[in-house]
Amino acid sequence: MIIAPATEEDWEAFGRIRLASLREPGSPQAASLGREEGFREPHWRMRLRGGMYLLAWEYEGAPQAIGVVGLMQEPGAPTDERLVFSLYVRQAHRRQGIGKALVRAAAHWAGVDDARALSAWITEDDEAAIAVFRSCGFATTGERVKMPRSPGRIEARWTLALANDQVVTPRRGD
Repeated sequence: MIIAPATEEDWEAFGRIRLASLREPGSPQAASLGREEGFREPHWRMRLRGGMYLLAWEYEGAPQAIGVVGLMQEPGAPTDERLVFSLYVRQAHRRQGIGKALVRAAAHWAGVDDARALSAWITEDDEAAIAVFRSCGFATTGERVKMPRSPGRIEARWTLALANDQVVTPRRGD
């Protein structure tokens, strides 16, 4: 498995994995499925330009995206904080450490982008996601909000302080 930033050239693989995540039972963003099923190449390319996505690739046979994590500067958040706004691993590839590897890769890239903290909003009933983020060193802040499209569900904010040794400053020429 290799984790790499998605480029616009990855639009097809990104679109497939995004739709798979929306079809997942209990997906907090399932309401977007009908709209996003109609997306074509320009939509997926635009989505990839609007945030940073890291894809986990499997290379047994034809390359296949098996996981994705999204990373962005959250509006209104401190400029040195990044938000993990999406994490998904295909069901057949779960419990293999891929989610953890994606979150760690997001922490790395947040550091490359001069962030000193990483945060995520996680639904309180998503035990698997909580376990992944906790295993990566995240802790809950106590902040809780009702999900806009699912008011019966609650999201909690989790954060991770990025240590100086996690923050990578690329050298000239890299």
